[in-house]
Amino acid sequence: MRIVMFGLTGFGNKVLRALVASGNTPELIVTRHEKGDFPYYAENNLAKDARLFGINVLYEEEGEEKVGQMNIDLIFICTYHRLLSGGVIKAAPYCFNFHPS
Repeated sequence: MRIVMFGLTGFGNKVLRALVASGNTPELIVTRHEKGDFPYYAENNLAKDARLFGINVLYEEEGEEKVGQMNIDLIFICTYHRLLSGGVIKAAPYCFNFHPS
C-alpha cells in the first residue's frame, strides 16, 4: 500500500510511529519547517523521525505538489495546519484526517 502522511511535529510523530509499527510505513512525509523545538513535551522534529525510518520528507507546497502527481492508495493528515487542494485529495482513493482533540 502506498501511503503519504501530512503532519506536524508532536501528534504527527505518534501517528508515524504507529504506522511504522503496524507495517504500513509511509513513502513520503509532508510537513513544515518548524521555527523551534516542539514546546509541549520532549519530541524529535517529525522530519528527523521520518528520516530515521528511511522515509522521504518534503515541505509544504513542494510536498503538496509532489503528492498531486503521485499514484497513492492512502493519505493520512495529522495536524498539518494547511488546507489541501482538490488535486492532493484526489491523489488517493482514501484520505483520513486525524486530530488529537
